[in-house]
Amino acid sequence: PIHETLYFTDGYQGNTVVLQKVIQHHDGYVALTPEHMREKRRRNMPLLREELAKKPEDLRLLVHCLQSADDMGERREYVERCLEIAPKEKANPYCSVSYQNAMMFYSTVGENGKVLECYDAWQKLWPDSPLLAVDGEAIAALICYKMERYETALAHLRRNSRGLEKVRKEEDLRSPDRMYTQYNTLNHDWKGKLQCVSAQCQFKLERYEQAQKALDRVELDTMGVGERVGLVCETLHA
Repeated sequence: PIHETLYFTDGYQGNTVVLQKVIQHHDGYVALTPEHMREKRRRNMPLLREELAKKPEDLRLLVHCLQSADDMGERREYVERCLEIAPKEKANPYCSVSYQNAMMFYSTVGENGKVLECYDAWQKLWPDSPLLAVDGEAIAALICYKMERYETALAHLRRNSRGLEKVRKEEDLRSPDRMYTQYNTLNHDWKGKLQCVSAQCQFKLERYEQAQKALDRVELDTMGVGERVGLVCETLHA
């Protein structure tokens, strides 16, 4: 089997993420080095394609295919198929996960308009999703900054902060879609990136006191040399 999933008796709609008295033994990949991940994807894709041929509209399989495919053209195909099927399966948590992955894909390839289209659709279908509150808001904030929509970017950042607070309180674990994936932006790289976006937005809006406070919160120790140089250049430009 590939990407095994534990199901509740009522399908995807479980009310808890804790399975009491269940011990799951897993002997898959442990070392998550880039080479191990490439090896894992190379192993997974033939198996996933074989399963998908039998179930071409299975959102779970489509999501795992787009996560495992190395070819960007193939990944785009899976993204488009996910977005076609997801609105028809609103109750399926992989509907929400589809938009999470689609936003990340379109942001990676620089298609900013499609990123925001995915955000709007996701918000209508799964407005209470913790994935939306964390990943969706983070990606939308970055894209809006790039599109010089600074007030909108700051609004996304505020919603992202509220989403992160729920994660800290573990309130996100109540949402079914959270059971089937991980956050893409809950890491030091994205934290520093969003702190910089906050500061740059305030600079662009000529709110220099707020910009300075935002800069003071930037954790430089978690940033690489290139990111620090970029921050300096962006600040000088602003």
